[in-house]
Amino acid sequence: MSSKTADDGLRPVAPFKRWSLAGRLTALYAGSAFALVMVSTGVLYWSLVGGLAKEDDQFLAERAQILTRLLHDESRRSTELQWEVESEWRGVNTPQSYVRVLDLSGHTIFETPGMNQNLPARLFPPHSSVAAGVMEGQDIHSLLGQPFRVVAFVVDDGPGGR
Repeated sequence: MSSKTADDGLRPVAPFKRWSLAGRLTALYAGSAFALVMVSTGVLYWSLVGGLAKEDDQFLAERAQILTRLLHDESRRSTELQWEVESEWRGVNTPQSYVRVLDLSGHTIFETPGMNQNLPARLFPPHSSVAAGVMEGQDIHSLLGQPFRVVAFVVDDGPGGR
C-alpha cells in the first residue's frame, strides 16, 4: 500500500494541449474565415451606405438645380414651381421627396402637402448655398420616426427674392 499526500504527477493541461493538431488547425481556419467574412461584410456595408448617400445627395442636388432655375425664371415661376413642389405628392400615399420653398423671412411660399406634419422647418439643418456646387445631405428623423435625407439651400434671386 501507498499513500499519496504530495504531487500525484498529474498536472492541469491547457485547453489547446488536449486538442490534436488537426483540431487546432481546424479551429484556427474556422476562426480566421469567420473574421475575414465579418471584415469583408463590414467593408461592403460601409461602401453601400456611402454610395446610397451619394446617390441621394445627387438626387437632392438635381432637385435643387431645377427649383433654382424655376425661381430665376419670372415668367414661369408660380405655376411650374408649384407643380414641381407638388408633383411627387399627387396620387401617391407617401411622396418620394418633399419640397418646401421659403422666402427670406422664413415664410412658406410652396410646400409639398403633408410636409409640415412630418418634417417641420425646425428639423432642417442650416442652409448652404447652391452656388457652392456641392450639396451634402444630412440624415434626420421625422416626428413620426421615419428617416429622411435632407438638404437646405439658399437661392439668390435678386432684391426681395426667395
